[in-house]
Amino acid sequence: MSVKGQESYIYDFCDVNHPAELLNALREFYASSLFTDITLQCATGQVFHCHKAALSARSSYFKVMFTADMRERSNSIIKLTGIECDVLTALVDYVYTSQVSITQANVQSLLEAADLLQFSAVKRACEDFLVRLLDVDNCLGMHAFAELHLCPALEREARRVMLSRFEELTWQDEFLEVDVEKLSSIISTENLNVWKDEVLLEAVVRWVAHDASARIDCVQDLLRCIQLDLDEVYFKTVLDLQRSHVLDSESKIHSLIVHSLKSMCKELPASCKKLTSSMYIIGGYYWHPLSEIHVWDPVTDTWMNGKDMPDHMRESYSVTVLGPNIYVTGGYRTDTIEALDTMWIYNSDCDEWEEGCPMIDARYYHCSVALHGCIYAIGGYRGGAPARETEFYDPLKRKWFAVAKMVQGVGNATACVLHDTIYVTGGHYGYRGSCTYEKIQTYRTDLNEWSIVTISPHPEYGLCSVSLNNMLYLVGGQTTITDCYDPEKDEWRQMSVMKERRMECGAVVMNGCIYVTGGYSYSKGTYLQSIENPVPLTQQQAGRQNQRLTDSFTLRLSATATRIGRTCRGRSASSPALAASVAILKIKPSRPRDAVAHLREATRPSEHVSSPRLLGTGASQPSTSQSRHREKTREHGNKTTKINFGQQSSVHDGGVAAAPGQESYSRPAEGRPQPD
Repeated sequence: MSVKGQESYIYDFCDVNHPAELLNALREFYASSLFTDITLQCATGQVFHCHKAALSARSSYFKVMFTADMRERSNSIIKLTGIECDVLTALVDYVYTSQVSITQANVQSLLEAADLLQFSAVKRACEDFLVRLLDVDNCLGMHAFAELHLCPALEREARRVMLSRFEELTWQDEFLEVDVEKLSSIISTENLNVWKDEVLLEAVVRWVAHDASARIDCVQDLLRCIQLDLDEVYFKTVLDLQRSHVLDSESKIHSLIVHSLKSMCKELPASCKKLTSSMYIIGGYYWHPLSEIHVWDPVTDTWMNGKDMPDHMRESYSVTVLGPNIYVTGGYRTDTIEALDTMWIYNSDCDEWEEGCPMIDARYYHCSVALHGCIYAIGGYRGGAPARETEFYDPLKRKWFAVAKMVQGVGNATACVLHDTIYVTGGHYGYRGSCTYEKIQTYRTDLNEWSIVTISPHPEYGLCSVSLNNMLYLVGGQTTITDCYDPEKDEWRQMSVMKERRMECGAVVMNGCIYVTGGYSYSKGTYLQSIENPVPLTQQQAGRQNQRLTDSFTLRLSATATRIGRTCRGRSASSPALAASVAILKIKPSRPRDAVAHLREATRPSEHVSSPRLLGTGASQPSTSQSRHREKTREHGNKTTKINFGQQSSVHDGGVAAAPGQESYSRPAEGRPQPD
């Protein structure tokens, strides 16, 4: 065979099976204790015969231990006395399988161990898991845990929840147990989302009253944080004379504090204190689909542009927000009028779009809401009659899962979340949406069940719903009436009247008010550029709700007139249409951790875990970040920051666990048998 002229020919062979086969071989060596050269011992004495090379490849802690001039380098057994057997088993199995199962039961101890032993990938996965479970009832504990273990993403998102939902936060058990330094830090934050000084004062009073005898002396410092001055002489005089009488009730503490305020502060301002959330207008319609993103800053009353949506010919999609991300699902393209299953995700922090996982069912004119860290897509059209199918997207698993079908499939309806329950109002049903649905459907994730709760006083389609302070508000559609529903009393009330009839408008709760944006005016025959503010946020004082109405007012959009669709804010969520307006609290990213600080100081990474001892005196000094981390650890001592996971739904590989015996209007999640 002639090879003349082929001396320069090169074949670069790459064995695509090599990584998997190599990992499988290492796993077999570990299972057979073959070629092992190091033994790990957990807190309860069980031993794990491992390979130094494998441990060092996935853990910076072990890499330093086995390569630097340390005592453990020559030891045959490493005692990890602070790590339980199941946690160490999970970490060692991860080294040899690349997989680890994270649950609510083990995530805290697993993250602590991964943080200590520097399994960075496992730590990030645990951090993502905790972000997925974040809610207002656990954000304080999550934030403390994130600070202790240097979890920047969890710290940032927990802070976003704390600051954006502060008034809700003050009614949580965690809030009453927070220390004075933490409370001072929160209420003095520049972008704390409160709309009245009264909210801050009530928060201080509620916290002090929880342990009045120990906390009453903190009042002066806390009031300074919210820029209220106390007449200390009067305050201390009354307190000394009537301490036992004053400290026995929250209302008396409130009265004392208010009467002790200096004269200029006694009349608390009724206006909003801080306007920190920004409104995002997503896409829209003005005789043709729009793909622009417009951002309104209420502090400066200015508009900015975000990055345009990638698919500029899409309309009738649904929009909802979860954390810093805006999710745009479904819709159809104007040229084909074919339902889409696509999802695009806009990150408001970095102004970037990315394509997400397609939905199970293509749909348009559907509803979407955010609940328990997931995105729910509900109803809508695929052609013919509106669909009953409901599915949810888990951002952690990056996958959609089917759940129970609706009682009645609807299109062009509206949805929001109230008391961890999804409320779907109005919309069309029947062939090609020939009828208007008058009932309100609810979905509970813990039961995986849909039901009917009430009938709307004004059956509509193309309207918006938002939830605030335990109430459901309906705005827009073919009427100017604002309806308010109280689920506890099962009562409807009419609120203030809007200036315009707004078909397929948007609505968002921001800075204590409902903002109704855009829409189509049949009376004017055009799309609207204005924003109305018809209903102020209801007050909560001493656990009671006092409704206060104001006149409507209108702001002018500087952006192009848009046919705004449904709106969401946090867990209040959105519903379908051609666009949406959403509110997001901007959070500055925390300072990135120094690269060197990623390694624990070799001297003592934990009081409970054996650490590499330096041989000789040539050890480098720990970084500043490490020093801060150890100081926090010493402050906590042996106490563990416990995380409250709240009332999260049980999700098991594709569905929400359904309660036994609950069969009406429900279909169990995928993989479960159908009820008889």
